[in-house]
Amino acid sequence: MAERAYPEELAYVNKTKYYHVFIERYKFGKKYTKGKIVLDVPCGSGWGTSLIDNANEVYGVDISLDAIQYARSHFKGIFLQGSMHKLLFEDNKFDVALCFEGIEHITKEEGVIFINEIKRVVKRDGLIVGSAPILNKNGEDTGNPYHKFEYPEDYLKILLEENFEVIEYINEKGGDGPIIYFALKN
Repeated sequence: MAERAYPEELAYVNKTKYYHVFIERYKFGKKYTKGKIVLDVPCGSGWGTSLIDNANEVYGVDISLDAIQYARSHFKGIFLQGSMHKLLFEDNKFDVALCFEGIEHITKEEGVIFINEIKRVVKRDGLIVGSAPILNKNGEDTGNPYHKFEYPEDYLKILLEENFEVIEYINEKGGDGPIIYFALKN
């Protein structure tokens, strides 16, 4: 089980399933970022953020100071320490916000706050693009001890549809279970 992606870790050097799933996330997001001002939250080590090389500006935010320091020393971009449920940006700053494998790292209640924060910092008609693990057909989570709340698919879909216009919604196999990829219009 890989949690925070560092390019020098063996799971990524050896191009395991975690490497491929990680790269696919950012490949999916990059379809929407050309010439845009982009927020990647949480950005982890900044490696994924660095793959968004077609944007005008890219900001990465993560709660871990160690991850942000690593990102700043290894990749181009603007990397800031911060919380998903209190984004320190002005309203309507971003054209696109990316959130790959992040919302499950906060509580269900914080997830609702995060949705409102993303709506606030992304411009009207801007995009929110991301992915999240969901419970499998048996209602089981991935077993990842770092996840605070993995969503049942029906709940996640309703949460997204109530707050955004759904452009893309794809259920795929992830590294440790099913994942939803989504592209949403604010």
